[in-house]
Amino acid sequence: MNRFLLFVVLASTLGASTPLYMTFGLENGYDSNVLRLSELEKGEAAHYLDMLGGMETFDSHILKGSIQGKKEYYIRGRVLAFSGSFGLTNYSHSTHKQYNSHRLLVSYKLGSYKKIDYLINHLDQYYLRHYIDRDISSTLLNAAAFTDRNQRIGFSYPLLKRTWLNIWGGYLQRYYNNPFTEFDLDIYYGKIKINRSIRKFGTVGIQFEQGRAVNKTFGETAVASDFDRSYNYYQFYIPISKTKRNRWTDGVGFSTRADIRTYDAENLSDPLHAGRNHLDLKLDVWAKKNITEWITLKSTLRYRSRSTKSQFEWVESLKSFSQWQLACKLEWNMIYDKY
Repeated sequence: MNRFLLFVVLASTLGASTPLYMTFGLENGYDSNVLRLSELEKGEAAHYLDMLGGMETFDSHILKGSIQGKKEYYIRGRVLAFSGSFGLTNYSHSTHKQYNSHRLLVSYKLGSYKKIDYLINHLDQYYLRHYIDRDISSTLLNAAAFTDRNQRIGFSYPLLKRTWLNIWGGYLQRYYNNPFTEFDLDIYYGKIKINRSIRKFGTVGIQFEQGRAVNKTFGETAVASDFDRSYNYYQFYIPISKTKRNRWTDGVGFSTRADIRTYDAENLSDPLHAGRNHLDLKLDVWAKKNITEWITLKSTLRYRSRSTKSQFEWVESLKSFSQWQLACKLEWNMIYDKY
């Protein structure tokens, strides 16, 4: 939050004839499977409530608040833009799943559909669930959470009329809290996206991402680090948005995202990862309505399904799950112009 406030102060005081754009957001949501439990684990939870980390249900109400700011500068006919955001998320039925995130994006627009940008994104203490600490016990549970720091650089370039290309390369540090540092990962990735603007319809895109996650603490901590958690992943993403103005909506959209992950592990002493891969599918549908010139309402529905493949049937049952998420977000846009 301090970083975001610093951004707002600096952006509003730097000399330029352009205004500061601000957006305040409040989101109400619902998650049907907060801990991403499989059907097998849901059955076990009835007899072993500690695995729920204090939750009494599998689902939860979610409340999110966010602040965004954007400032643009015109330099010899080109646009240099700084934008930042800060968000807080609270799960009403989980005392552990409360976290914040913030991001900073710098972009330099060189022309129509042509720009370069740099993004840094921070996600702080994202709680997963309670897991057994294998270093000291076969039964003792501890809260497992990770912190992400993602840095990405990219550019966009026009290909044909109303068609443009995005290419990004990034480095994500995903580090876990004690006592789960044996899962720490350095993730290197690249992605490419082709976008098409269709007249009287909207936009369509297709994106491919490939990444490599390196288990940086493999063999360096205690007993549990003897297993290599490194993996490769591939992701396909197709977003479709349509401008649809009527009394109910000003826009609708649909997207599908498929993640395929394959683990390096070959040690049969680590059956949870050895020879394991999974397909993680997310389907999103959304609609938005401009209540006034400054206030927007957006509703989103997501279905997520992860299907795991392993040489062990119990691993497939243990690591496969499904999840529904529903969110309704109200945004208030405002402009501050000291001139």
